[in-house]
Amino acid sequence: MKSIFALMLLVLGCLTCVPAAWMTGELLAGEVLELEVTSSAAGTGGLLSRIAVPPELAALIRKQPAWRLESREHALTLPIQIRENGNASEIAWRSPRFMPPGTKIRFRLITEPVPPEPAYRVSDEAGRIIVSHKRRPLFVYNRETLLPPTGVNLLYARSGHIHPVYTPTGRVISDDFAPDHYHQHGMFYAWVNTQFQQQPVDFWNQAKGQGTVRHAQMLQQTSGPVFAELQFELQHVAFPAQMNEQTVLRERVSILVHRADTVTAWEVFSEQTNVTEVPLILEKYHYGGFGFRGAREWNAPETKSRVEFLTSAGKNRQAGNHTPADWVMLSGPLSASQPPAENETETRAGVVIFSHPGNLRATQMVRLHPDNPYFCFCPVVDEAFTIEPGRVLKSRYLVLTFDGSLPAERIQQLFAEYAQPAEMVLFGGKAVSRQPE
Repeated sequence: MKSIFALMLLVLGCLTCVPAAWMTGELLAGEVLELEVTSSAAGTGGLLSRIAVPPELAALIRKQPAWRLESREHALTLPIQIRENGNASEIAWRSPRFMPPGTKIRFRLITEPVPPEPAYRVSDEAGRIIVSHKRRPLFVYNRETLLPPTGVNLLYARSGHIHPVYTPTGRVISDDFAPDHYHQHGMFYAWVNTQFQQQPVDFWNQAKGQGTVRHAQMLQQTSGPVFAELQFELQHVAFPAQMNEQTVLRERVSILVHRADTVTAWEVFSEQTNVTEVPLILEKYHYGGFGFRGAREWNAPETKSRVEFLTSAGKNRQAGNHTPADWVMLSGPLSASQPPAENETETRAGVVIFSHPGNLRATQMVRLHPDNPYFCFCPVVDEAFTIEPGRVLKSRYLVLTFDGSLPAERIQQLFAEYAQPAEMVLFGGKAVSRQPE
């Protein structure tokens, strides 16, 4: 009880009352801490849960080999992993799927003598940053520049994008240097119709020579039992074909990767900072923003008619274009090198992307291409937006990949948890944080 009382004082900010043992990170054998989780009106669907912790507690957690959450009442044991998020620290675990709305579970945080084997790994293979789960690749981040096919304009060369994107069973569902749009690169983020220094700059359509996006540097690579994480920096460059090229936006990206039952989930955090002394005007336009280019197979004449788009409003490709959507699903048939999933008549797979309710002009408009397997979230469909010098545009998206089909009801359950995460209370009495921003 003395230790729990000391932690309560720590959470309340009464650091002078914290015993020296806690300040030095020493934990007595068998000692436990507590965490109370109350699901929101959305319940829980199995996504990653995170809570910020005070620096002193973070230091203590780091000094132990491993920790787990345990609820004997609910027969639950969940591994946890610490995450460094800028100047803050968080503990993360995968939420139980079964928690109905308003359910409250009190967990104990218990030390483990031996750390679990990392299920999620990040490796660097000649400029290809590979994120994997139990040795199966989930996606590749390209930090080195990839050249376009022979004979294609070299202005299409690109780095700082994600391709291939894999389903949980290893099927490729993205494309790069698509013959109809060489400038579409797997999962990517770029603006189209912008004004900078009173000149047009198109960061998306690279062949114009007005702009492009490049990898700048890796910031962090984390492997672990609960999640993997990449942190890197991009440069949005104006006038790359000229001697006076200039970095306009410096983008910091973090990607948190985990599993939610049969789907792979990775949350993307983007911060685009205008590092110049001139405003960047994102003019009103019908596409541009956070985009995804689907598998090349989905553009073949024999499969194109079986490719499906679905938005959170229940709209298809034709009806959903330039409408607001919390999420978009893109799915289609793939080669039969693997048998169809259970209850499927053909081998299918797909991707869903959630746009966070806190994003610019949420619920954001979406561009669903009428002919090609591509879509993007575009907050400037109806109105321009200006990123002033020194200002930051923050965005969050959650990407789900799946095999077979993913029912709309399950997608909505996961989106509801993403939009309204559980309330988490540390050590009996004070809410420290909801899921951090």
